[in-house]
Amino acid sequence: MPSLFPIMATAIANRRQARAVVVAVLLAQAALLSSCQQQHSGRLAVHHRVLEDGGEVVATIGDETRYLLSEVPHTVLLVPSEQTVPPSGELVMERKLPRRLKTAGRIVVAAKASLDGRSWRQLPRSVAVVRSGRPRSSIEMRLRFPDVWRGQRVRLQVVGWVPPAGGRTRQRSGVISVPRGAVLEVGAGLLGVGRDNGEIALAVSVCADSECEPILEASLAAAAERWQDWRLPLDDWAGREVELQFESGFASGETSTPMFAVWSRPMVLAPAAAKQRRPNVILLSIDTLRGDYLSSYGHPRDTAPKLREWFEKEGVLFENVVAAATTTGPSHMTMFTSLTPTVHGITARPAVARPAPITLAEVMRAHGYATGAVTEDGPLHARWGFSRGFDSYAENKSADVMLPEGHVAATFAKAEEWLRRNADRPFFLFLHTFEVHYPYTPPARYAAMFGGGPRVPGLPSDYAPELYEREIRYVDDQLDAFMGKLRGAGLLEDTIFVVTSDHGEEFLEHGAIGHGAYLHKEGLEVPLLVRGPSVAKGRRIAAPVGHTDLLPTILDLVGLPPLEVAMGRNLGPLLRGEVASVDDAPLYSEAWYATAMTAGGATHLVEQPAIAVRQGSRKLVRSQRPDGFGYEYYDLAHDPDERRDLYPEKAEEVADLRDLLASYEPLMGGVRRRSDLARANFGTSEPAVEAAEIDIDPAVREKLRALGYVE
Repeated sequence: MPSLFPIMATAIANRRQARAVVVAVLLAQAALLSSCQQQHSGRLAVHHRVLEDGGEVVATIGDETRYLLSEVPHTVLLVPSEQTVPPSGELVMERKLPRRLKTAGRIVVAAKASLDGRSWRQLPRSVAVVRSGRPRSSIEMRLRFPDVWRGQRVRLQVVGWVPPAGGRTRQRSGVISVPRGAVLEVGAGLLGVGRDNGEIALAVSVCADSECEPILEASLAAAAERWQDWRLPLDDWAGREVELQFESGFASGETSTPMFAVWSRPMVLAPAAAKQRRPNVILLSIDTLRGDYLSSYGHPRDTAPKLREWFEKEGVLFENVVAAATTTGPSHMTMFTSLTPTVHGITARPAVARPAPITLAEVMRAHGYATGAVTEDGPLHARWGFSRGFDSYAENKSADVMLPEGHVAATFAKAEEWLRRNADRPFFLFLHTFEVHYPYTPPARYAAMFGGGPRVPGLPSDYAPELYEREIRYVDDQLDAFMGKLRGAGLLEDTIFVVTSDHGEEFLEHGAIGHGAYLHKEGLEVPLLVRGPSVAKGRRIAAPVGHTDLLPTILDLVGLPPLEVAMGRNLGPLLRGEVASVDDAPLYSEAWYATAMTAGGATHLVEQPAIAVRQGSRKLVRSQRPDGFGYEYYDLAHDPDERRDLYPEKAEEVADLRDLLASYEPLMGGVRRRSDLARANFGTSEPAVEAAEIDIDPAVREKLRALGYVE
């Protein structure tokens, strides 16, 4: 079929006309979204995902990661490392190309450098010609630094990109049967590596009977740093079989400089049948929130009155919730997969070393849900596998990447923006905030709240519990506003809403500050509250539950089949009030963080991993020691705060728990093999890669390196 670029060149040469085309499309999209969201009328469902067999191909524009229509080949050529800037200001390096890039004729070399490892500067991009040779092809990289950096040591990261041949792209879908009332949803954006190279022209056409008709002619400005989205009506082709064509190229026809425009993976949406309607799901994780600091869990200060009103009174509260791990990444991947950290592999260093486990978002997406996430900062970085299954994965970043500030207001604002675009479909929305995480910096208007309690000897002033409590209250107020907007939009009654946390926080209860190294109550016991259609109201459940139980429970609540590889239990019958209890299954927790802070802010290394098992009110912790394993045993029925270690006198009585820990790794190995098989049957997954090969922002990589996640 002929390209539409001759048509587009004429249209976009007249900038006023081009803007009118874009504005008209955006206004039509806004009108369509508005009409679809009124009282849930006109609900849409996925009819066809275009080129879905593209696999886990994603790109990040601004702070949002999405699936792509097709891949832009690229790879890390140099991980952040120390280099000396020559007196000339130009550093010349030769690099062998990995196999996936060696067939390219040209490579765009994009480098970032930093003097302090925190503030990173984009260096001028260059185009390198690939030199053929044995054993691999190679390129010569010429990197130009600011004059004031001459002679200095810098941190440097380099990524190589393959530009499209001829400066243009064109992709065609397979044959699609268009139903009545269908719309095409598609987005586009410019990757940062080519954002300063001129205006990009875009075209979408519907091709039928050897003719292609444009339904979108638009342009992307060079400075654009976010995705641009459209919904395009397909009613003119209802009842026909068509192909869709997506094109991009320079508006001026220029092809001498690289262009990196990408399309997010398109979908054809159509009116949903009534029987297709399923409840929505929102999963909110308030990072570092320990359960016993909430008033709903008995805390003497009213830290979260709105949470109590919206969830404790209107839903179900689980009183004993055990986190899968003491750090952010491992626990969240357990929430997403119903697998323990030892099985899913996100432990000390989050590199995907095997077939990736199936995530909750992937299951929901496969059943037609719109899937979105808004998260904060590095440990949940999209490229570590957390974005799998999410059509949109947005990340709020801290100004200082070494300290996650918390962006709860921005997180809820982005959630509202995402819902405005997707509320006419069943949706799964994951939200995560670091607001309660150290450093505790609540807004000034909370400064007088709760007063100053008695000082804990050895606890630094910036870890004062009242600061932590004020952060909780701030999050509570923001959640209250978000809930009110959901109710005002008519979404709340059709939405399963889950609130939990990944781990707790220590204030010297057992000699440690913060979290990560130890497996005591204050680091592991987190809240879990659920409300929504079919969920009982005002019920409290004492049975111990864990992060592994979330995935099977959510699937049950929305009426989807169970995931056979899931390790957790389905708590749906408990939530609906159909049963009074669940099986008393062992709940495992892991610690992989190797640095502990103690009184006065002193730090020391801790040999890891440590593993704990809780069954009913009995808990056994196994830690690494130079002469073998050390154990702690707590009878939680009589000692809920774990003040007395009973292991020296009851070692023989807890032999069954010790056996559970002894068999843990072999047992998890079997689960891992079943998980790998389930992935193979579920769908494609990207080949395993080393952490160093994953292209992420160097500032984020440096943060994770400082935290011990990457070397």
